[in-house]
Amino acid sequence: ESEEMKMAVSNNMNILNAVRSRMSTEYQANVPVATASNLNDVYSTILNNESTINALIPALTDLIIMQSVTSGIFENPLRGLKQNEMPFGLTEQEIFVNFAEGIAHNPRATCEDAFGIYEAYIMSAYHRINFNKDYPVTIWYDDIRTAFASEFGLKSLINAKSQAIISGASHDEYVNMIGLVESAYNAGACYPVHLSAAVNSEETGNELIKNIQTFVGHMAFPHREYNFAGSDAISMRENLIILTTPEVMASINVDTLAGAFNLDKKDLMARIVVTDGFPNQPGIQAALADRRFFKVRDQYRLMTTDRLNMPLRYNLVYHVKEMFSYSPFYPLIVFTTDSVDVTALAVTISGDIGGSAVTQYTSGSQQEFYVNTTTTPNTAGTPRGLRYKITGNTSAMTMMVPGTNKLLVAADETGSLTITVTSAYKTGVTKAATLTKKA
Repeated sequence: ESEEMKMAVSNNMNILNAVRSRMSTEYQANVPVATASNLNDVYSTILNNESTINALIPALTDLIIMQSVTSGIFENPLRGLKQNEMPFGLTEQEIFVNFAEGIAHNPRATCEDAFGIYEAYIMSAYHRINFNKDYPVTIWYDDIRTAFASEFGLKSLINAKSQAIISGASHDEYVNMIGLVESAYNAGACYPVHLSAAVNSEETGNELIKNIQTFVGHMAFPHREYNFAGSDAISMRENLIILTTPEVMASINVDTLAGAFNLDKKDLMARIVVTDGFPNQPGIQAALADRRFFKVRDQYRLMTTDRLNMPLRYNLVYHVKEMFSYSPFYPLIVFTTDSVDVTALAVTISGDIGGSAVTQYTSGSQQEFYVNTTTTPNTAGTPRGLRYKITGNTSAMTMMVPGTNKLLVAADETGSLTITVTSAYKTGVTKAATLTKKA
């Protein structure tokens, strides 16, 4: 029977023996196997030998915190949406390839047609590691001495210390993941759906369920308006999750909601993430998301121990480095009591980001421009997904870079360019700007 199995009864003797089995031969030579009859001698050996006490603290941390501490620790309810670790690099390039566009069959196709280049509609987004925090807690030499006085003192001591640092890290992760929904909402990077009232009754609960059921059905097909970049993403039921609050859950019929997913009640509950609410956007009642919307990845989680000899203390530090981002290619449908709409667009063209408006381009070399658009209203929750169309161009290489507001004017362009911008949320709202060739 292994020492780890014996540690199922987490008294001091079993913990010390489990630690000993992992330690160096030097430690094992200094510290005998603990028994009921020699336990006090083992304590004295550890406390009075600098090398053994210094080796014991990090070993306890590894054995107890990283393996067996669960109770009393805050767990991030959104952790299931995290993606694989990203152990190297600071930036992830996310690539999405849209559907190919069909062309009419031509039985008289030329060699140029046969060997032509047909570019895929490829879009990319970049996500960076943007969270790097340390969570420290101190264990004093006297803490260990006191822990030896109680049969289960070591486990209690390490549990108490670990709860502070691991719960702190988990809570920060939770807050940041909820913040991704709020950030997307603030930036107009989601598809908002207006609810007539807060969900607090059977009637308002049924309104929410009906809306969810409708979007679950539609999201199985490509809807460019549902995501910020205008991709052809398809979200099957198995990729969809619902984020909501305890108040909303108390007002909806879960059996009816399960029908929207073609699942039984038990399986549906695995798709629902109950959060403590959306503190910065209280109007949000629920969100329906493709789990691929969340770009949350660990770079590392590391526990270290710093020894300070003079004050006789040890600092445990939980290091967490993560990426918190969201994908513009997958849908986030937000159900809110806020009034959401787009009534007008204003469009200008500039030679650089945030630059002055221009109306002319110079032929003879490729030029880059930015199509700048503001929405009315220009408030949080206003959907800002835009679609661009160019007319009047004489070169096929004059184009908008997919998924961006960057305009490329080809070197051989000579036409008068009209760039029409349309709200993805409300296709009747459009605005155009023109670039002419400089004489």
